[in-house]
Amino acid sequence: MNKRTNTLLILIPMTVILLLNGVAFAEEVQIAVRSVDASKYPTNSLTVTISGSEQLQSQVLKPENFILRENGKIIPEVEVQPVAQSPEPVAVVLVLDTSGSMLGKPLEDAKAAARAFINQMRPEDQIGLVAFDSQPRILSGLTTDRAALFGAVDGLKARGETALYDGLIAAVDVLASSNLSNRNLIVLSDGGDTRSTSSAEIVLEKAKALGVSIFGVALQSSEYKPATLQSICENSGGSLLLTPDSGALSALYTRIARELHNQYQITYTSISPRAKNLNIELEIIAPDSHGKVATAVDNPKYRPVSESPKAREAKPARPLPENLPPSLVLVGAVLLSFLSISLLVFVILSLFLPKGASLREKMKFYDAAWRAQRDSVLDLDESVEKSRGEKLKEKVLKGVDYLASQRGFTELIQLKLEQAGLPLRPLEFIFFHFVFALLIGMAASLFTKNPVSLILLAGAATALPILALYVLISRRRAKFHDQLPDTLSMIAGSIRAGYSFLQAISVAVDETLPPMSDEFRRVLTEARLGLPLEEALEKMAERVGEQNFTWTVMAINIQREVGGNLAEVLEILADTIRDRDRVKRQIKTLTAEGRLSALILIILPFFQAFLLFLLNPTYMSQLFTTGIGLLMVLVAIALMLLGGLWLKKIVSIEV
Repeated sequence: MNKRTNTLLILIPMTVILLLNGVAFAEEVQIAVRSVDASKYPTNSLTVTISGSEQLQSQVLKPENFILRENGKIIPEVEVQPVAQSPEPVAVVLVLDTSGSMLGKPLEDAKAAARAFINQMRPEDQIGLVAFDSQPRILSGLTTDRAALFGAVDGLKARGETALYDGLIAAVDVLASSNLSNRNLIVLSDGGDTRSTSSAEIVLEKAKALGVSIFGVALQSSEYKPATLQSICENSGGSLLLTPDSGALSALYTRIARELHNQYQITYTSISPRAKNLNIELEIIAPDSHGKVATAVDNPKYRPVSESPKAREAKPARPLPENLPPSLVLVGAVLLSFLSISLLVFVILSLFLPKGASLREKMKFYDAAWRAQRDSVLDLDESVEKSRGEKLKEKVLKGVDYLASQRGFTELIQLKLEQAGLPLRPLEFIFFHFVFALLIGMAASLFTKNPVSLILLAGAATALPILALYVLISRRRAKFHDQLPDTLSMIAGSIRAGYSFLQAISVAVDETLPPMSDEFRRVLTEARLGLPLEEALEKMAERVGEQNFTWTVMAINIQREVGGNLAEVLEILADTIRDRDRVKRQIKTLTAEGRLSALILIILPFFQAFLLFLLNPTYMSQLFTTGIGLLMVLVAIALMLLGGLWLKKIVSIEV
């Protein structure tokens, strides 16, 4: 052979050996995309986990090892942050199978693996512990206390069946309480689920919603097929490791610990601002490893061409629907309805409230005006900075307050708010009442064409807050009435024990619940400020508006003038109230059938009208679209009110 042939014979085997070594040397790695954050678009962030290469997990990759493509184009600059170097802790919950099949060596090996895993995590990492047999048990929430975790692991015992999915749900709930972004779950099981009330779909849904990656370790056996657990792990961004020998658990847990810390956060600036979807491809090229993964995310700033700013500007303005009233007509209808009802209420109140006011009542108005002037002087600097809209609102509110206070309307609303137990000022109630009626009227205009129906709905919205106020007053008064007999007995007992009447009221304040305690506390405060106790009780009776308490205050005032045994008087009053309530309950039982009949007779016409409207709306629409139809509706409502009052008289028996 010549020299050239010898050289070829040497180079060919060497080339084959180098190629084979190169293929073996470039180990394929697995890359899992844990999350993609596009909330700060165009700055996007990916969190990836690298596994499958022991050598790669022992080194820290640099930005030049990552090739990132978005929609097929290479991103020139990427920022890479290893999770192991991040100051943010990693949250991990260990989920251990403690069913009866784990008894003996498998459970002991699982304990040893858990302890080894805890030792390998960083001191700042937070670890929790959940065990499951027939039901899940949260042994430790997320904590950095390693001694407590070791104690919880040592106390594990095998028993019962396997509630795998319930255990996973409990562990996800533990992670849900954490505000950390890197949340993981490691589950060990040697068998399929036999007891859970949850399902694998629910587990995966909750894990994805919270960004929890599930890593599984399965002890293989001839009966156990962990396909479902593998699907949960892979779809949540984790992986499943299998072993037939429980002695290998420590090595598997060590491998998972490396994967948890061998994560990278990759941040880059998007180069596809007009793309609907961002198709991201990540490739890792290292001297000894290679891997590739792809994912996709919606562009949060994507806007179709037809919806671009220029297209929206060029689009002609859409005319209002013909069936929608103009805004001025709408606001005018609502204002007219509100003012009409307010005027009606004002006229009714004017008939009952005296026109002539006493000197004391007149001074209240000037005193309020003086306080308002003082507050305006103190807040001068603040008012200078207010906008024109705020100043206009203040003028409107002051005008409403002035008009409402002229005939005692403010005092009446104040009394009703106190009786209802609402911490509102009269002006606030009037303002919110007006805004509520206005909003309901505007919303109702979208669903009705008839101005009469619109005014009726706006009127109902105007009356609704007043009705709600009286309902609250009735409930608070009923609660006060239920507390009254026991409170009177308590005060009588305190007086017999040697307390003064004022001290007995103080005892009632401490021992009762609202509204009784709140009202008596106010009486104590007024008495300590110098108001006579009799006058303070009379003011309380006026506020509460409960008839039995009015009689009680009258009896107390008479006793304090003429003398006698106050404790005995209070006991007699308490017994009388209890006897009256007992008779009322008996009457209520005897008249139950009549009240039910009255309720049915009142509701039945409206129910029939509603059914007819559903079955034949054209037939029923005549009642609301014609003059004679509206007249018939008004007559029917008047007759219904008359019948309702008649039925109420029949079933109501005074005691």
